[in-house]
Amino acid sequence: MRRNTLTLILILIVLAIIWFMTMFIPKPLETTPVPVDATSTPTAETNPYANTMCYLQHIDAARGSDDTYLEVKFIDNKQVSGKFNVLPAEKDKLTGPFVGSVTLATTTYGIITVDHTSTGEGTTTVEKRVFKLNEGEAEISWDLGKTFTQKLPQITCGTASSSVTL
Repeated sequence: MRRNTLTLILILIVLAIIWFMTMFIPKPLETTPVPVDATSTPTAETNPYANTMCYLQHIDAARGSDDTYLEVKFIDNKQVSGKFNVLPAEKDKLTGPFVGSVTLATTTYGIITVDHTSTGEGTTTVEKRVFKLNEGEAEISWDLGKTFTQKLPQITCGTASSSVTL
């Protein structure tokens, strides 16, 4: 009798753990891939990802400058790494490296989804970020790709003026 009771209790505990895991442990974000142009295959000569690409928005203001910098290094047509820095004139900077993946598209250079390890206000966090790379600019989504609200013009890497802190 005791053995049956103990078995029943163990089964209930296992079921409770399974229920807890399905209800309270966050699931990975699902992203919808952007269609790939099946008629052309990128090559080293035609691939816009062959080099590191840099983008900078620099706004001079009375209190200083607000800078947003994005540097994307394409490891291959599917993986990226780089850094993303948001440097407002006053406080709440957000800086750090990222790694992620890219989806090629026909109308843009691509959408990249990254895990951004950022440091700001003395705290380090890892957050998902989504960037859309167009010809001559990058767009930033602060809501995981639903809308792209900030545009950064493309620059030649290493050419930011000395007044810009990257």
